[in-house]
Amino acid sequence: MLACRTGNHRCAQALIRMGAPVNDSTGANETAIFMACAAGHEACVQTLVTLGGADVNHLTTVGWTPLMYACDSGHEKCARILIKAGADLYRQTSTGTTALMIACKKGHVRCVEALIEAGAADTEKTDRRGNTAFKLARSYGNHQCGVLLLAKENASKVLNIAAVSYTHLTLPTT
Repeated sequence: MLACRTGNHRCAQALIRMGAPVNDSTGANETAIFMACAAGHEACVQTLVTLGGADVNHLTTVGWTPLMYACDSGHEKCARILIKAGADLYRQTSTGTTALMIACKKGHVRCVEALIEAGAADTEKTDRRGNTAFKLARSYGNHQCGVLLLAKENASKVLNIAAVSYTHLTLPTT
C-alpha cells in the first residue's frame, strides 16, 4: 500500500509479482488503489488494475469507490483508467453521492468530461440532501462543470425530440 501511496509503481509491480494481496484494506476499508487514486499516481493505478487485478468497485466503510477518490482529487487520468477497467459510474455513497456529483462539487472539469464521455448520465440523481450534480456545481461556483452537464442533458433531449419527430420518415431504398 505504501508503494502506491508514494507512487512507486516499480515497487508495486515487484510486490504484486511476489504475491502481495492488492485488495487488502485498512480500517476504513481502503485498498492500495484508493491511495494511488487519491495521490494521482496513474502508473500505480494501471499496475494495480492490469497486473494485480485490483477491485475497481471496492467500497470504503462509507461507500466510496476508487473512482470517487480520483474524482475528489481531480485526477482525470486515474479516473479514465478506472472507467476503462469497469468502474461503476452510478454507485452512490452512504449519503447518495456519485462520482459525478463529487467532481462537480470540487470543480474538476476534466473528471466531469471523462465521466460524461463514459456515459454517466445521472444528472437527475440526487443525494440525501436533494442535490443533483448540476446543483452542486452551481452551488460551489463551478460553472464550467454545470455547462458540461447542461450540454449533455440538452443533447440527450434534442436526440429524443429528433427521434420522436422523425419516426414517420422512411429512408429511400437504393
